[in-house]
Amino acid sequence: KYALLTAPTPAGAAAAQAVYPLIQQWAGKQLLKVSYSGSTAKSTAISGITDLDLFISLSNDTPENLSEIYQKLATHFEAKGYTVRRQNVSIGITHNGVSMDLVPARKHPGNTSDHSLYRSKAKTWTQTNVDTHIRVVSQSGRLDEIRATKIWRALHGLEFTSFYLESWPARPSFTGTSAAWSTDPDCGLFADDFHQHALSAAAVKLTVENLFPRAE
Repeated sequence: KYALLTAPTPAGAAAAQAVYPLIQQWAGKQLLKVSYSGSTAKSTAISGITDLDLFISLSNDTPENLSEIYQKLATHFEAKGYTVRRQNVSIGITHNGVSMDLVPARKHPGNTSDHSLYRSKAKTWTQTNVDTHIRVVSQSGRLDEIRATKIWRALHGLEFTSFYLESWPARPSFTGTSAAWSTDPDCGLFADDFHQHALSAAAVKLTVENLFPRAE
């Protein structure tokens, strides 16, 4: 039931190919590339509980601000007859039964893969580097733990983003609105790490606030 997905399913690949021209039409000359991101790209996807994520990289000289980029992408797909789900940083659609998350982002200038994207829930922006995230997670040596935790989350009906599940074993530390990757011993602990590291109060506070943002 929860088979591992290391590549898009044939239906997923077909859906991505069908949606790509619509993205091209919307972005025009500002489009740099569209790539698989999310769990499929990181080898942490689980059959039956994974959406297909498409990361839409736009040129730094895209004239619209990040909020306008997000809203105009949603409006574009609504005009094409899709039922749109406005999510935190993505626009959710379904094509031929395949659930897809479209993540529009504007590239930073220069020789970098850093991007800025809109966070609709907080009405602000955040910096991300999808290439770094994919590399760090896929090379973390904790893919089995990540997949198992995703299945546990699905079975218990819990709602928190896969970013945190995938980031813990990769040991990220957060500075401001961007994710800076490090080997911070206060982050990313699994059971076999507890005898080696002690959790600081700051790390515990960050973990609780990130995982349960609605809890007071």
